Amino acid sequence: MLLVRVRPLKNESLQSYCMKLAQSNGYHFSAFCTQIGKESKRYKSTKIDDRKEIVQLITDISGYEEVGDVVDFQACYKTHKSFVDYARIKICPKCIKNHDLPLYWSLKTYIVCVDHQIPMIDKCSSCNSNITEESLIKSCCIECLTPLNEMSSDKVKIDHYSEMCHTAFSTFQGDTLAFTNTIENTLRLGLEELIILKHVYGELCGQYRAQEKKRRLFSLGELREKQLACGVIAQDINNVRGALVKYAELKILAGHINLGSAFIEVIQMFKYQGAKRVKEVFESILFSPPQEIDNIGVGINWLEKYFDIPPDNLVDVVKNSCSNFILKTQGRESILLKDVKLVVETYDASTTKH
Repeated sequence: MLLVRVRPLKNESLQSYCMKLAQSNGYHFSAFCTQIGKESKRYKSTKIDDRKEIVQLITDISGYEEVGDVVDFQACYKTHKSFVDYARIKICPKCIKNHDLPLYWSLKTYIVCVDHQIPMIDKCSSCNSNITEESLIKSCCIECLTPLNEMSSDKVKIDHYSEMCHTAFSTFQGDTLAFTNTIENTLRLGLEELIILKHVYGELCGQYRAQEKKRRLFSLGELREKQLACGVIAQDINNVRGALVKYAELKILAGHINLGSAFIEVIQMFKYQGAKRVKEVFESILFSPPQEIDNIGVGINWLEKYFDIPPDNLVDVVKNSCSNFILKTQGRESILLKDVKLVVETYDASTTKH
């Protein structure tokens, strides 16, 4: 048992609760985590059995069975790491004065405080040091001692995705399963589409895939600007189409000679549930390309794979019915993007006859 026991709230995370326990009992957070590791498993372990053991230990030392009813972010890591921000701690300086740590602060896409219309911050506004668990426990920057609630942040426009997170979780009360269910039911589609749009927008701005993976390299301000831009793109299907066309033009200029290689990274993301709209727009470009890109090559074998056509069936139809469309280039047969619709229609007609 701890000397000072604090009851967990129904709308907080296990991680914020552990910070409260450490603070109430005069622990440095690192020392508190080390002690948990000695008596149970490593505090940040993501193994489900380890998480159960850690929750049981914290239940025992706190004396509150409700510990099992709060959200454990580490237990979400293997299934929902695309949505939870494990790279940084973000706060709203105006909310933090109430020692309030809402769950949605830990979502990657919650960049602006909806309640106060100011950017979330992850660094001290005075000395630029990272905000850490120890900062939260001491309510100040551990380097320059600036109080968290005195850190500056000017009003900005609220982006669409921060608002989505706030709407989904502002009144949330529940455990880890309820937390992940809420993500699945209300956020997954929109946030997975955002992943694709951020890749497209990032390429248009000269940010490469390797940089995108290193999310900590971007400041929250840069991430906010990206989310604002993607929110504008997502507002209208024509904006999505325009972004994909510009993406194709950029890839062509970079040396991609066919549509499949130009869009390979985007197509890999079509496996996401939230990719439906972007995929539909991509296919509209396939069948009705704008003049700017209608002369890019499209591999016939690639079309077979994309549309799940048996190998060489489309190739044979093109050779027999519209061989003049085949480009005189080295390697496998390809056609121009502007001819894709007619080629596919010809194939569909041939299969209907049989």
